[in-house]
Amino acid sequence: MKNKDTSKIHPVTDLARVHGRVSPVEKTGAFFKYPDDKFESFFNLSNEMLCIADLAGYIKTANPVLKKTLGYPDEELYSSTLYKFVHPDDNCDTFAKVQEILSGAGDSRIENRCLCKDGSVKWIGWNIYADKVQGLMYGVAHDITERKLEEEELKKSHDMLEKKVREYMLELEKANSDLKNEIVERKKVEQALRESEELYRIRFEESPISLWDKDYSGIREYTEQLKKEKGITDFKKYFSENRAALEHCASLIKVTDVNETTVKNYRAKDKPDFMNNIYKIFCEETWDCFMQECIYVAEGKGKREGEAVTLKFDGEPNNIMVRWQIPRQYEGSYKRILFSIIDITENKRMEQAARLIQAKLIHANKMTSLGTLVSGVAHEINNPNSYIMSNACLFNGIWKDAFRLLSEKYRKDGDFLMGEIPFSELGSVAPKLLDGITEGASRIKNIVDNLRSFARPESVKKDERVDVNNIVRNAATILEPQIKKCTDHFKMFCSDGMPVVKGSSQQLEQVVINLIMNSLQALPNKARGINVSTSYDKKQRYVTVEVKDEGSGIPEDILERITEPFFTTKLDSGGTGLGLSISYGIIKELKGSLEFKSKPGRGTTVFMKLPAYGGEA
Repeated sequence: MKNKDTSKIHPVTDLARVHGRVSPVEKTGAFFKYPDDKFESFFNLSNEMLCIADLAGYIKTANPVLKKTLGYPDEELYSSTLYKFVHPDDNCDTFAKVQEILSGAGDSRIENRCLCKDGSVKWIGWNIYADKVQGLMYGVAHDITERKLEEEELKKSHDMLEKKVREYMLELEKANSDLKNEIVERKKVEQALRESEELYRIRFEESPISLWDKDYSGIREYTEQLKKEKGITDFKKYFSENRAALEHCASLIKVTDVNETTVKNYRAKDKPDFMNNIYKIFCEETWDCFMQECIYVAEGKGKREGEAVTLKFDGEPNNIMVRWQIPRQYEGSYKRILFSIIDITENKRMEQAARLIQAKLIHANKMTSLGTLVSGVAHEINNPNSYIMSNACLFNGIWKDAFRLLSEKYRKDGDFLMGEIPFSELGSVAPKLLDGITEGASRIKNIVDNLRSFARPESVKKDERVDVNNIVRNAATILEPQIKKCTDHFKMFCSDGMPVVKGSSQQLEQVVINLIMNSLQALPNKARGINVSTSYDKKQRYVTVEVKDEGSGIPEDILERITEPFFTTKLDSGGTGLGLSISYGIIKELKGSLEFKSKPGRGTTVFMKLPAYGGEA
């Protein structure tokens, strides 16, 4: 055997070297003799577990610490080999490792589980030195149970975290391919954990998932103090009514570690910058989530997961999914909580957009159904109205003949009553009544015709010669009830000598109705007014419909988006965000333009411009 560098001999060899003076005769099982009093004192008073065994594994002597740890009486301890006290699952590996040590080829360190007398199992870390000349093995052991349990809990925590992340990623796989990459990276982290703690540390820093290590023990102590001193039991109510108490809890947070992904995601300068300025991530929505965390701590609960909103260091909000896991040895104290945080801002935005589009499509479908209903109702109204119009015309002729005959009676007999009206007055009243019936029926007919045209399917001709003045008048007729409801100051001016434009009268009427309706909805009260006018620019050869209101106006950031599909500020009141988008498309297709001028508090003016098509209408 080659000579070894004595400076690198493991400390356990010192025990062997000191004991080297013991002769084989002195090694007599339970009656083991120590070489001198100093060695015996060192052996028995050591805080480490020490033992000496023969090469077959039979224990010759063990110090009090080892005996206390395993709990076996001397007669049982000294009558058995070391392998009897090793967990069955670790026995083969332990025996093989000892043989390597005896052959001089293996490392002197062994970790295994040992069976204690009381039935418990403890992890023991051994350092063994073999002296073949003496025929003995010298061992120094350490109880590593707590470290092993912590490693196991850490692994479980990350295994459970991986499972949760994987489930979430699968759900959003189609929506966000980046999450798939995170699962792959997360699996790499898990593999690194299996290999060693050192590799875990590397993967902790490189993980694409934000990982935090927090200490909430201060919050736990504070809530326990509130229970004792103030008798607080309903912490949800208490924190809801005492914001200062919640803010105090936030000041008690200790962030002991975060990975680089966290620093990057929150746009902090570095780890110290992030950990010393954790308050920067709080916004109003964050307090709701943090309050739930404090309630969990106060009630002594363990695992938790949920969603929250936090702020990045530059003030940008982000939606996150939070999960925490408490290692077993820290349950109750909350001194260590492992957090994993995934940014789900984009997913939330996509979900919200999907819900909004679905709501718009449902509303658009309702509008289609409403168009069909309007068409049917208009038909039902038109039939009886036709009777009124024809009968009114017939009765007008009858009245003229009857008036001549009744006038003869009036000259002969004097005045008389007809329907409680003196005949002397009826001559001027009756024609007005008949004209009113005829005018009202004609007005009903115009409204019905306009409704039927508005509700007609979109397969319309787009090359009609359209009189813009008629379009404006028809739109005003259809909207007359809404106009009277919203304003006392509606003015309409249609210029003479207007040329026609090319397009669909139905679609252009729809555009004008939409523009007037938007203006009506913008008025804060009936004292504010709307002006609708038409004009013709001979130089540019453009026909213009101008709708000007005295409403609340439109902010600049919204004005830029009002023609976007589904964009609306009136979703709660039934707005679809389709009206101006469709109107813009119709006018653009006709080579025209929709122009908006507005200032908050000073009203809005819309210009609908279309190229002139021919001569006067």
